[in-house]
Amino acid sequence: MNEVTKNCAEDTFAVEKAMALSFAVMFLNFALRELQFLPAVMSDEAAWIALLEQRDRGLAPSISGPLFAWFVAAISDAGGLRLSSAVPAIAAVSSGLTMITIFLVYQRLLGSDSLALTSVMMLATTSYFMGPNFEARPQQIATVMLMIICLHHFKKKHAAPTAMTLLLVPLMYWHILTFAVCTSALSIITSYRWWDGQLSYRAAIQWVAIFCLLTFALVFSPDYEAVFLDVYANHWEIAISPPATLFLIF
Repeated sequence: MNEVTKNCAEDTFAVEKAMALSFAVMFLNFALRELQFLPAVMSDEAAWIALLEQRDRGLAPSISGPLFAWFVAAISDAGGLRLSSAVPAIAAVSSGLTMITIFLVYQRLLGSDSLALTSVMMLATTSYFMGPNFEARPQQIATVMLMIICLHHFKKKHAAPTAMTLLLVPLMYWHILTFAVCTSALSIITSYRWWDGQLSYRAAIQWVAIFCLLTFALVFSPDYEAVFLDVYANHWEIAISPPATLFLIF
């Protein structure tokens, strides 16, 4: 009993540390910008602000994350903030939320709070993770969604579509390239399971139906019309295959 109590206390302490790390990352992101150790608005954030300003002027710019753009505009309007203030605020909050979300995913995957905390702390020491994590870009949250979906469905007991599969819908509108990577990974693992006899006929039909419906919704979505027109008008003549062209552009 004492050993069980000790383990529970250690796990609870790990969760508290993960939450503290999450808030610390939020504060660090904000402080570095305020103290001008980092630009108040990062380069990619400035590009997104320019796209949103174009849309406010009635233009239809090529946007690879319409749901992200809507979210930024909604926060800006609700808080009465300029885009140049709303985007850094979103970046600070999302950088911390990303940390705690990754911890929870690792916790579920590894089955140990202490290992999950160690993994997240190691991520926090590398600029390859923390640099992009400090920015407000659709790729950041989209990558977390991709990780959740793929880790969920890579387990054999979740070979068939589940409620978690519905996360593909917001992912599709949050960032198109991450959505393409996620569906490609799911297609590969699903095809392998079908070929290996691990997937039932019913589950295979469900996956085919989901992929077809998502592809139809993506291709005929008015939110991505400008993206496809831009690819067709300006990039289609690149001397590589059309799928590779779309991948590079998005």
